[in-house]
Amino acid sequence: MHLRPADAFATPDQPAYPSKNNKHGKLIANADGSVDLYFGPKAPAGKEDNWIATVPKKGWFACLRLYGSLEPWYDKTWRPGEIDLYYSDKITRIATTDT
Repeated sequence: MHLRPADAFATPDQPAYPSKNNKHGKLIANADGSVDLYFGPKAPAGKEDNWIATVPKKGWFACLRLYGSLEPWYDKTWRPGEIDLYYSDKITRIATTDT
């Protein structure tokens, strides 16, 4: 997952185009093998390994890149999860996709 901000930005902890992937760095998987990513100016407590930094009051686009996609992607039996708005322990659905 890559973020493409309206203006390129960098922080000491994140490159100009922040990203996370399963080949570089550490991602914490859920019990079912899925991975939750968190976007925001500050990492949620205990979720730092799955956090991608954003700049407050700046827009960004999430780009999912797949390499070596398997048949479930092509036959549409798998798709990425929705993006949810996360406030502490409360999660609110903010984006839906109909395919």
